[in-house]
Amino acid sequence: MATVTAYPFYRDSGLPWLPAIPDGWQVLRNGRLFAHRVQTGFPGLPILEVSLRTGVRVRDMENLKRKQVMAQKEKYKRAAKGDIAYNMMRMWQGALGPAPVDGLVSPAYVVASPFPETNSDYYSYMFRTAGYMVSLQPHHLATFLQQCFNSLRCERQQFIDSAVRPGGEFFEGAG
Repeated sequence: MATVTAYPFYRDSGLPWLPAIPDGWQVLRNGRLFAHRVQTGFPGLPILEVSLRTGVRVRDMENLKRKQVMAQKEKYKRAAKGDIAYNMMRMWQGALGPAPVDGLVSPAYVVASPFPETNSDYYSYMFRTAGYMVSLQPHHLATFLQQCFNSLRCERQQFIDSAVRPGGEFFEGAG
C-alpha cells in the first residue's frame, strides 16, 4: 500500500471539493487529461461490468445469477486496459474504474481514454473520493447537468476540474 506524502506548502485549489493542493500541483479540466473513446466492432473481447462496489471488472458469464444474453456485442464500446469506464447516470455515486483488460462495456457507458501522461489509477481513485462525488451530485450541478437529464456524459465531464499531481507521483512504489 502506498503511503501518504505530506507536502511542506499548500495553496488554494480553487475547487469547491478540494480546498488546498500542494505547491507544484495544477488544476486542469478533465478534457485535458482524457479523450472520449467511442470504438465499436470488437465482439471477441470480454464483457466488463461497472459496479459501485468493485469498479470495473471482467463479467463472469459462466456464474451469472440471472441468465443474460449479450446480443449485438459489436455495438458495445471498447475500453482499453487502463481506460476509465463509467456509468454516466451513477458516476457521482462512484460507478467507475479503470479497465483491467481490453474489454467491452455497455453502449450507454462512457469510456475515458487517458492521455499518455495521465495516471488512470490516480484519477479513478480521485473520482471516487467523497468530495469529488459530492461535487458531481445532481443537486450541486443542477444547472450544469440540466441539459443532459442529470447524466454525466463525457462531453460534460471534460469541463470539470481535477487536481493534477506532477510526474505521476501517485502510486510510486506500489505494485
